[in-house]
Amino acid sequence: MAVVRLGRQLKLDRQVAIKAVREEIATQADVERLLREARITGQLEHPNIVPVHDIVRGPDGRPQVVLKLIEGHTWSTLMADAEGVAQRFGAHDLLEWNLGVVMAVARALAFAHSRGVLHRDVKPANVMVGRFGEVYLVDWGIALEIAADDEDHSLPSGTMSYMAPEQVGHFGGRLGPWTDTYLLGATLYRVLTGRAPHHGKAIEDRLLEDPKRGRVIVPLPDTVPDELRAIVNAELERDPEHRTHSPERMRQAIV
Repeated sequence: MAVVRLGRQLKLDRQVAIKAVREEIATQADVERLLREARITGQLEHPNIVPVHDIVRGPDGRPQVVLKLIEGHTWSTLMADAEGVAQRFGAHDLLEWNLGVVMAVARALAFAHSRGVLHRDVKPANVMVGRFGEVYLVDWGIALEIAADDEDHSLPSGTMSYMAPEQVGHFGGRLGPWTDTYLLGATLYRVLTGRAPHHGKAIEDRLLEDPKRGRVIVPLPDTVPDELRAIVNAELERDPEHRTHSPERMRQAIV
């Protein structure tokens, strides 16, 4: 487990975010995970991914990661707040504003995939929106480098209410860009319905789902425009072979 604190980078006299493992429960494995996340994120220089400035040693001798300070809010606190979005960003069409955030996250994912990295935990709580509308996909703690994948995918990793079927072991657990695209589709489902597609389901429920069945999520309401309905249905296909494999194709469909 990690904690993020406000700090100051003296060399450049600027405020930054300092991410470190919790001192009271830190293990060597926690430190290694933090450094791995910093290394992966540091390779992903993109406008919609938080920059890593440095790795330093804290007072306890453990590594700390210095990140760009994002002054803003998580998307999950804004996506249903029409008044707040209008006041902060001058956006009076909440759906249109949310779709803009979806497209920014899609760009971040497309770039990460081009560098061989999967995020695996895309959800509104892992998206930050800055004071001036900047969008950042954050928390790459369980990101996966495809070329160096030696992980056992029999154990679910991610957020259960958004997780793709292959993340819980269905379809052989074969992960790829299509996995992040499912997560992005699940996030769009949350925008349109106010809840995640697998809301309230425990791991046991997901494991017992029949991968050969049709949809196991509540259908979108009739008020959702047909174009968005088609996009969400394509991204939430259970079988990865039938799903849109590219977040960039999803973004282009929304435009």
